[in-house]
Amino acid sequence: MTRHIRHVSLFCFLLLVALLLNALRVQVLQADSLDENPANRRSTLPATEPRD
Repeated sequence: MTRHIRHVSLFCFLLLVALLLNALRVQVLQADSLDENPANRRSTLPATEPRD
């Protein structure tokens, strides 16, 4: 039983690593291409002022 729990925990850890690597890829490696994408509406949205 302990061996099965160890395998499941290793699998969950690998899934977490894959998720973090995907987030890193999107935020760092694809940032420029996503910023220049015409579907990106952030530049057309009005900026909001921070609340005091």
